Amino acid sequence: MSSPPPEPCSGFGTPNFPFQANSQGTSGESRMPGYHFFKQATGDFSKKIGKGQFGKVYKAYLPTGEVIAVKLLHQMSKFDDEQFSHHCTQLMSTNHKNLVRLLGYSYGEHEESHLYDGRVIRGVYKRRLIGFEYVPGGSLANFLSEQHLGWSIRFKIIKEICEGLQYLQEAGIVHFNLNPGNILLDNGKIPKITEFGLYEMFKAVNDGATVTRGCTYRLRYMAPEIYCYGKMSERSDIFSLGALIKSIMAGTTDSSIHHMDGPKCVEHVHKSWRKRLQEIRRYRSFEADCQQVRTCIGIAVACMHRDPGERPLMKDIVRKLYEVETREDYLSSRVEQSGEYHSKRWNTSRVISLKNLVMMA
Repeated sequence: MSSPPPEPCSGFGTPNFPFQANSQGTSGESRMPGYHFFKQATGDFSKKIGKGQFGKVYKAYLPTGEVIAVKLLHQMSKFDDEQFSHHCTQLMSTNHKNLVRLLGYSYGEHEESHLYDGRVIRGVYKRRLIGFEYVPGGSLANFLSEQHLGWSIRFKIIKEICEGLQYLQEAGIVHFNLNPGNILLDNGKIPKITEFGLYEMFKAVNDGATVTRGCTYRLRYMAPEIYCYGKMSERSDIFSLGALIKSIMAGTTDSSIHHMDGPKCVEHVHKSWRKRLQEIRRYRSFEADCQQVRTCIGIAVACMHRDPGERPLMKDIVRKLYEVETREDYLSSRVEQSGEYHSKRWNTSRVISLKNLVMMA
């Protein structure tokens, strides 16, 4: 008789989650959720909400009433459990409003039965799960075609994605898979980067070329040094950011900009958005927004330089975006003040004129 699989090991916790890990992050002294718990919480893994390079994502309903997202990772037989636990613990320490929070992890071996060719086959399988905060708005990829998304929302999304990526790079985390499908939007259109740090797990058991060939996202977001030489770094994420900014600015109606670079691209996008903004009646911050458009597309072009060393640093990108945002706030304030001044002056003149009429009568 075969011995039962060992208890799953986990490190899991949400603000109201009923399970608490011990200091070692294992299930020896505390009852922790594992594969079978989340199998039930996801309706036998029937509530799929996404599929990424490293596994499928499911919606899980916890006993507390909370909803989280659970990624069931692909099999990694060569990946050490201790490495997995250590890596997940590090990722759980990240904390930024523009990152999807990693809430916990679980791993262990489980005996399962599968129907194959009319026969029931039993076996022991290693399952690894990662829990994330659930972001209800869906991915950015679903919103790129929505033309009603005005410039102010698009600029906000660009700026906050840059802030999240700057945080990751300062934490020493290379994303490697930055694209619209890995940017989630909450109900307030706040972008949150997901899938960060997972490549490091797979890199431990696959060489870069193998992982690159397995990528499912479109080639336009991959830096040339990756698909040409298999080399990747934080500068590769900068290239992906540039392609991402282009996509946010173009939506799905102007795919031509993905084949442009340099001043030609900048002028094309600036002219297109200037025409679009001019069609909006009584647009208070027209010139300021046009300057934001030029700045953002200029950043995108610089990020996609073929030489990684020529690409800008995240701190400089974020600084430029803050500068152009502050300039818009200043100009908008001046326009409002000017409007209030002329309104008060007209009202005062009207009062004086009425007073004179009364006196003449």
